[in-house]
Amino acid sequence: MNSIIRLLLLATCVTVILTAIPVQYPRSIPFAYAHFLGGTTINLSNGYQVRFVPSPSVPAAGDKSTRLNFSVLENNSDIYDVYVSLQVKKTGTGETVASYPYRPHEYSDVSFPLIFNDTGNYNVTIYTLTTGDQTHRSVPLQASFNMQVISPFQAMLMNANVLFVVIVAPIAAGAAAMSIYYWKRK
Repeated sequence: MNSIIRLLLLATCVTVILTAIPVQYPRSIPFAYAHFLGGTTINLSNGYQVRFVPSPSVPAAGDKSTRLNFSVLENNSDIYDVYVSLQVKKTGTGETVASYPYRPHEYSDVSFPLIFNDTGNYNVTIYTLTTGDQTHRSVPLQASFNMQVISPFQAMLMNANVLFVVIVAPIAAGAAAMSIYYWKRK
């Protein structure tokens, strides 16, 4: 019986230690360029597509790492030398939460940082002016997407790594403590 308890204690300690060690990534990763993958794609007229990929996929209110990522494509290819604007409104009230003016971008893959103050549903609209298309030099391509912002607690429950650290690791540590107590008591 003691050997089983010792084995469980050792396994618990190794698990707790491994979850506490930060992973080191190499700093010399070369530059890479790719489209945003996943998300929601809207097909517009004349072969244009707009892909919306928020990161995280379901943003949390108050999260400073939220980015709204877009790929504006023509026939599934990049568009170069574009001017992009973004407007974010709260669904229902129509209140403008964020508004980014037109800015030049070398590529049509763009990303906007945004901190949402409140949970709820939002409408995100991207406007793109292209230099290579006569029509869309003055009349922007426009695509609107609906998105939901959740509370930080809901976001925590959606993250498997956090659940492991918050639930599994403490339970394992508690089991180890009880095993040690039982073992010392004998």
